[in-house]
Amino acid sequence: MKKIMLSLILIGMYLSLWAQYAGTRTLTVTFPNETPNQVCYLYLPTNVNQNGVLEITITGSFDYELNTGVLKKRITFMKQTSGYFNASYEVLAAVNPLAEKWHIGDFDPENNRIPIYHLTSTGNRLSIKVDAQMLWSEGMTAFMQNLTVSNPETLNHGKSRQYKSIMQDRVGIGTLNPAERLSVNGNIRAKEVKVEMANWPDYVFKKDYALPSLDEVDKYIQSHGHLPGMPTAQEAVANGVELGEMNRKLLEKVEELTLHLIEKDKFEKQMVLKIEELGAELKALKNKTN
Repeated sequence: MKKIMLSLILIGMYLSLWAQYAGTRTLTVTFPNETPNQVCYLYLPTNVNQNGVLEITITGSFDYELNTGVLKKRITFMKQTSGYFNASYEVLAAVNPLAEKWHIGDFDPENNRIPIYHLTSTGNRLSIKVDAQMLWSEGMTAFMQNLTVSNPETLNHGKSRQYKSIMQDRVGIGTLNPAERLSVNGNIRAKEVKVEMANWPDYVFKKDYALPSLDEVDKYIQSHGHLPGMPTAQEAVANGVELGEMNRKLLEKVEELTLHLIEKDKFEKQMVLKIEELGAELKALKNKTN
């Protein structure tokens, strides 16, 4: 019981530390009418240690959030005057119509700023509320007072929109243990997926390519239970398949099969000609006999 009480006290002390060093500030910015695809930047002070949580809320009016919509994003990061360490992001609220018109980007450590994108040409006045909770009390007042927002500027096609950037080495959606740069535990729907490739199998059509005979392929299948150069069912289930590499291998097999079909077609045409010749000879022989 004493251990439980001690744990609760420690947790309470920890939470109180975070709650104690908090601040709020509201800024406003107005974008020009009929001008979509613009950006302004929320600049953070550079001379203050920034270890904690920022919650950035944007809306057309905090008095009429239900009508204008609201977008809120939490940024947990560690940045000291000596350098940048890490950051993570979470969208807490996205309510239309504002959520369709604006986007809060990720923290840009090189310029010490957070981009806010205006995607449409309407709803031009924006209120930005910044709630901060810092690990240390020193600098909290200076941090809040020195927050600034830049004037809007138009994004041209040469500039990239940092709608979402990932600072971590690996990202998981639906999984806590991503094994790749991006791991998704679920379905993905897209209009197009482009995979960069090298060593595309045009080499199959080169004269020096060692095309395996059908007898060799048959013996391999009888011995291994799958096509040469292809993963087994067990390997595919355990490790998945790489789309680019699998497409390359499948095209290689299609091209090999095409060469075999071409050879078979040539052979069949020769057989047809031979049969026609034999038929003509047989007919001539019958005519002589009669």
